[in-house]
Amino acid sequence: SDVLVIDYHNTKEMLFEEYFNLKDIKIIQFAHSDTLVLSDKLYAKMVDSSIFVHDAVTVQIYRFNQQGELINKIGTSGLSPAEYSDILDFDIDTIEKTVDILCNRGKTVKTYGYDGVFRKKFETPKVAFNFNKVNDNCYWFFSGFVDPTGYRLHLCDTLKVVRSYLNLKTKILEFTEQKFFGVGGEGLFRESFLPSIYEYNSTTLTERFRIDFGKNTVSEDELKRVSDPTLFFEEQLQKGTYTTIQACKGAELASIRTLYQKGEDQIDICDFIIDSRDNSATKIINTKLTKQISPQLSLIRIDSNNNFYYLTSPVALSEFLLEIVPKDKNLEFNKNGNPLVVVLNRDRQ
Repeated sequence: SDVLVIDYHNTKEMLFEEYFNLKDIKIIQFAHSDTLVLSDKLYAKMVDSSIFVHDAVTVQIYRFNQQGELINKIGTSGLSPAEYSDILDFDIDTIEKTVDILCNRGKTVKTYGYDGVFRKKFETPKVAFNFNKVNDNCYWFFSGFVDPTGYRLHLCDTLKVVRSYLNLKTKILEFTEQKFFGVGGEGLFRESFLPSIYEYNSTTLTERFRIDFGKNTVSEDELKRVSDPTLFFEEQLQKGTYTTIQACKGAELASIRTLYQKGEDQIDICDFIIDSRDNSATKIINTKLTKQISPQLSLIRIDSNNNFYYLTSPVALSEFLLEIVPKDKNLEFNKNGNPLVVVLNRDRQ
């Protein structure tokens, strides 16, 4: 399929508060108790009427319902064969009703049922930073820029590499962050520095979107020439650097989040929303009103009704709501409680 090139500087712009219908906000707050206190270091996936949450501080995966009530824990952290440690990523199999956890510093995948009970494990064919499960016999593994073969993305028949993609030899350091966004064996893949967003499925990888950042776009040739990663980062920050930091796909809409940073203080986050019905792109920009909450929003789902589900903190949300929600609208949540998911709808009017 053709690559949709999105011009960072010349795409139609809308304000965050114009794009979303902020009069109709829904909130799902994760239950809070003496034995259930979540940190702000969360990674979540929402499928099958459940929200699965990995807390990186407690090294524990939880399963909540869509009211935020705890259903059960998924396994426990530890060193026994049925326990996990050093979690880097997890994925959900909605067919088998299982949770796969990439752990042991990227060397092992352990499988648990939705009920939290350990099922099986295997050693990864590549030491991986991130992964995505297609089915019981097919996985994608991202080994990063440090792979000795030069290839950083691998389609695997569970225990062996079938095909490798994205060849680049560089000394750039890899960040552990979201690379894959998919359910049911297909979705979007992105990585740091490079402007391309790929679609993947059970057989192949195809470039789908590319953000044209202009003269400050980092190229693969530039990364090949890096000899001192620390110096490269310093130079990028000094001149101003652009990168994608998240990609998420729904039935009709996809969202690509970008970051511009210059020095330590100048940071600008923008979201590009792509409508698959006409391949149009809209750049969502932030005013003073939304600049504070924008970095605190992590998109975990876009549903078929174009509802956007953002993971965020209750403190950040409460400060935001003070500004935009009418006093007579009662949005109940515990400002001192656990993190929550705020649901925003695309205003079609």
